[in-house]
Amino acid sequence: SVRKVPGWILLAGSVLTGSYFIFIHLPGKNFYGGASLMGNYQIYNHIKERGYSSNTTIMLSQVNEHRPHMGLRLFTQGVPKFKNLLDFGIVAWPGGAPEAVKIQKMERELLKTSDKIFYCFQYWTDFAVYTYVDAEQLRESFVIAHPNLKPFIINGLDGKPLWRIYEV
Repeated sequence: SVRKVPGWILLAGSVLTGSYFIFIHLPGKNFYGGASLMGNYQIYNHIKERGYSSNTTIMLSQVNEHRPHMGLRLFTQGVPKFKNLLDFGIVAWPGGAPEAVKIQKMERELLKTSDKIFYCFQYWTDFAVYTYVDAEQLRESFVIAHPNLKPFIINGLDGKPLWRIYEV
């Protein structure tokens, strides 16, 4: 009947809105610890605002599980290339100047085919795998290679950093 239609519209709208917040918005923040999607929502928005193309490269440290999530979200046209520092033999230990030289060499090659590169360094603690330690070591090597670049920092709900994004 006609009276039931507004009720169904209200129910469907509530389910859709709730699903958005539960599955997209809140996991994009550090609402709960150890979530593999923490901060991704803000990463998408930042890269979208800065502009990207199919020639853009998004460089992750060692966090391979973020590739499919980022590839499926918000990048519907001109999907950027996703790379990993490990793909180029850049490792966290010993880090420092030797890895900074490798980063500069890799970057020169990438810039031949990339219009820009976004480096995304995880900064939150995942107690299950502790990958943030390696990501921080890799970021320190990157900073040696690019001492004047300032990161875009994504903070969680508690105000602590989740990600640092550098654009080259």
